[in-house]
Amino acid sequence: MTLFQAFLCGVIYWIGNNSFARGYFVFSKPLVAGFLVGLVFGKPLEGAMIGAQINMIYLGWIGAGGASPADPCAAGVLSTAFVLATGLDMDAALVLAVPVGLVAIALYTMLMTVLAACGHLAQKFIDDGKINSLWIPAWLLPLIITFIGYGIPCMLCAYFGSDLVYSLADILNGKILTVVSLIGGMLPAVGIAINLSFIFKDEARIWLLVGFIAAAYLSLGLIPIAMIGFVGAVLYFYRTKAEVA
Repeated sequence: MTLFQAFLCGVIYWIGNNSFARGYFVFSKPLVAGFLVGLVFGKPLEGAMIGAQINMIYLGWIGAGGASPADPCAAGVLSTAFVLATGLDMDAALVLAVPVGLVAIALYTMLMTVLAACGHLAQKFIDDGKINSLWIPAWLLPLIITFIGYGIPCMLCAYFGSDLVYSLADILNGKILTVVSLIGGMLPAVGIAINLSFIFKDEARIWLLVGFIAAAYLSLGLIPIAMIGFVGAVLYFYRTKAEVA
């Protein structure tokens, strides 16, 4: 991995994990982040495939307010970069994604604490009547701070970490790496199971069953199944509306 590629990985992570850059709601998803990292390495399809697998782990991921159990954006960016740079199996990316996401969330918590100072500075600007300069503590300073806190650490991890991952893969080559890949292959099922634990309730069960039958036995595509789901949602809405009335 070149230094420039590592720098671009840092920029992707900075934009994707930064609400001030308006990229959080799109680029923070491992699927999108993996695709962008794939573009950096000239392998967009492989990057999207790796990102999609990582995304499945975080299907049940919910970040409420400032509380977040993991950082899916870091998992998507760094895990995809490591796999594309070292040539590891895609399942290995899933194993890498879990610890990367857990470690990165500590960085997120620290930065949110630091950014609280920008709020106090913005209040001082308001008290002093500097309304026209309010964009500095509200937008510019957070962008600079998050680039230093997100972009640079990600760049360093991508640049120096790829060699470390490659060395570990070489050491663990054989049965151990095979076991690791098998474990990684099971992680998406965990994400799906967590997601189902939220939605497989009450009347939603019948619609999940209808979708499964349509996909598994009727061989329908995603669009027809989505249309069936849409019709079911409309019928359910009007039925509950009539019951309330």
